[in-house]
Amino acid sequence: MKKSEARTTAGVRELKARLSRYLDMVREGRTVYVTERGHEVARLVPAPEDPGAEALWDLVRKGVVHWSGQRPRVPAKPIRLHGKGKLTSQIVHDMRHETLLRHVRILKGVR
Repeated sequence: MKKSEARTTAGVRELKARLSRYLDMVREGRTVYVTERGHEVARLVPAPEDPGAEALWDLVRKGVVHWSGQRPRVPAKPIRLHGKGKLTSQIVHDMRHETLLRHVRILKGVR
């Protein structure tokens, strides 16, 4: 491993032998440059943050949602909605219709 002013490089053989150590460095936010016979062939960089993931973890910590630790499962049967509320598609349709009527009134000079 060579370090030169925050630049960490590792040969393929050394990377294989000490992979956990290099992954710890990457988790800390550092970039590891992988070399083969002195030539850079790859970079290990931290994974990008998922903005939605942190919000979900906040909900888990607050107890609003529960995660079993397993992969989410899609229900076998469609979920039936109860009640007399409108579906999202109907709400969007109504909003577009109201907007269209508003534009027609403006064009006619009626407000």
